[in-house]
Amino acid sequence: MTQPAANGIELFYDFVDRPERAAATAASRPPVAFGVLAYCVGAGTLFLAQAISGGAWLGTTWFSLMMLCVWNLAFGILITALVHVFADGMGGRGGVIPMFVMLGYSELGWGLAVPASLIALALFPGSAWLRMATVSFVGVIVFSLKVRSIRLNYGFSRLQAALSLAAPYATLAAVAALGVGGMIWAFVSVITKAVA
Repeated sequence: MTQPAANGIELFYDFVDRPERAAATAASRPPVAFGVLAYCVGAGTLFLAQAISGGAWLGTTWFSLMMLCVWNLAFGILITALVHVFADGMGGRGGVIPMFVMLGYSELGWGLAVPASLIALALFPGSAWLRMATVSFVGVIVFSLKVRSIRLNYGFSRLQAALSLAAPYATLAAVAALGVGGMIWAFVSVITKAVA
C-alpha cells in the first residue's frame, strides 16, 4: 500500500523553518499537487509584482496570467528533468519527483517581489532600474532557495548544487544561441544567393 502524500502546508512551513526535514518528507511522500500549485502561485506573485510596478511583459490580463502560470510550470518540469540528469551524472542520490516539489516550493520566493516592488515604488516612483534591481534581487533569493533544495535532495555541497542548477540554464542558453545563429546564417545565405 502506498503512503498518502505529505501535507503540503506543513511541508511549506518545514521548507522555510527546517529545510532538512522538508527534504526528507518530500523524498518519502512528495505532495506533487502542492508542487504544481507552488509553481503557479510563484508565477502569479511575479505577475502581480510586475503589474504593480508597471512592467508586465505580457500585459495584465487573465489570459497573460494563465499563460505565465503554464509557462512557469512547463519550464519547471523541464528544469527539474535537466537538473536531475546533471545531478545524476554528478553522483547525486535523490529522486526527480521530490526535486520537482522542492523546486516548486522554491518558486514561492517570488512572493517577496510584491512587497519589494511596493517599497521600491514608494521610495522611487517611476524608476525602471530600481524595478529591475528589485526583481533581480528576488531572483537571486529564488536561485539560492533552489540551490538549497538541490543540495538537500541530492546530498551535494553548495558548489555542486549550484553547478547542477546552472548547467541546465547554460545548456538552454547554448541551444537558443545556436538556434538563433542558425536562423541568422540561413537568412544571410538566402540573401547572398538572391543577390548573386
